[in-house]
Amino acid sequence: ARNWPWRPAPIVHPFGRYESCKMQGAEDRAPENMQKLILRNFQSPGDILMLTAAVRDLHACYPGQYVTDVRTPCPDLWLHNPYLTPLQEDDPEVRVIDCQYPLIDRSNTAPYHFIHGFIEHLNEVLGLQVKPTLFKGDVHLSPEEREWFQKVEDAKGAPPRFWLFA
Repeated sequence: ARNWPWRPAPIVHPFGRYESCKMQGAEDRAPENMQKLILRNFQSPGDILMLTAAVRDLHACYPGQYVTDVRTPCPDLWLHNPYLTPLQEDDPEVRVIDCQYPLIDRSNTAPYHFIHGFIEHLNEVLGLQVKPTLFKGDVHLSPEEREWFQKVEDAKGAPPRFWLFA
């Protein structure tokens, strides 16, 4: 199959690519010693998309240290997300965090992108140094969804190359 410009890029796992972010020895932590977090935010889908990046980067920077779950109004953005584990809010070992992005109050005076907002808040609340690993949200497709583009191409033929002007 040809790699046409409209085809989604392969999903690249960030672990191992961002050594400056990884904490040494964290992989050896036993599951019972991992901190359990439920991250909550009930804002719009665009906000939740940025929260997906914060969850990815939390696990990239602190592998094996956290078990996470989320409570948001956009469950489809979290489908197939490998960083989530179902947790119960009434579990005494679970810490529930209402995620915010106070960085927005400095949006006209500080050189940051929205992707930094939830990360900065988690760093403050958890006493961490999470860094963004990728400059995008973190939506995962199922294996079936990944095959859709190839199925369309097989049925209809390869699309013509094109330019898009905006």
